[in-house]
Amino acid sequence: MRGSPSEAESRAAGFYLGTYTPARRLVSLKDLSIIHVPDAWVERAWKPELTFLFQDRRVVTSGYYLYIPIQPDESIGSKAIWPFKFALHLDQQGKQISRYPGIGHDATLGFTVFLDSLPDTVKFTLVEKQNANDSWNDAVPVESIEFKRAF
Repeated sequence: MRGSPSEAESRAAGFYLGTYTPARRLVSLKDLSIIHVPDAWVERAWKPELTFLFQDRRVVTSGYYLYIPIQPDESIGSKAIWPFKFALHLDQQGKQISRYPGIGHDATLGFTVFLDSLPDTVKFTLVEKQNANDSWNDAVPVESIEFKRAF
């Protein structure tokens, strides 16, 4: 299964479905850095397939990719909030909405998570490291970020 390298390409290929809007647009970290939370966008997952004429094509497969394009922001003072002091964890809210709940990050797409279905609400827990050398296993939950389906 794959996702598109950009929202524009997803739209052009016909995989784009719509957006999820955050309940809150600003989230503060413990060091008072502020994270701007934009709308997330979602597309159908796809896989590459070779036709009988040896042409590549993309075929829709089960599942969806949700992209949260949080990017570095240096507008709040002089220090950027990267490299990451925080991460997002999918809160499956007592039901499995993703068989692959790990969240990756891409410099262009932001945070990416695979979803089995498209629930009305997707909730994430923002966790933050206390010190740069800490393990992500020692990260502390700071806030919840909730996205509501807008399509």
